[in-house]
Amino acid sequence: MFIIDCIKGFCPHKNAKTLEAVEEEKSLFYVAMTHAKENLYFYAYKQSTGRTVQISPFVKEQRIQKIV
Repeated sequence: MFIIDCIKGFCPHKNAKTLEAVEEEKSLFYVAMTHAKENLYFYAYKQSTGRTVQISPFVKEQRIQKIV
């Protein structure tokens, strides 16, 4: 399973302004994670259009041991 664009602003989306909207996106993120049969890969990037971006808070909550 691949979950792409795991950066702040996409996951959760920047338009998710209310707590309810963020929680709904988090729920969808967790559903995607639980559908992984064997391997789960998160994809994020360090820069977008010349700006440094941050990893998604949803990914940070997972306490992943290795981020490459």
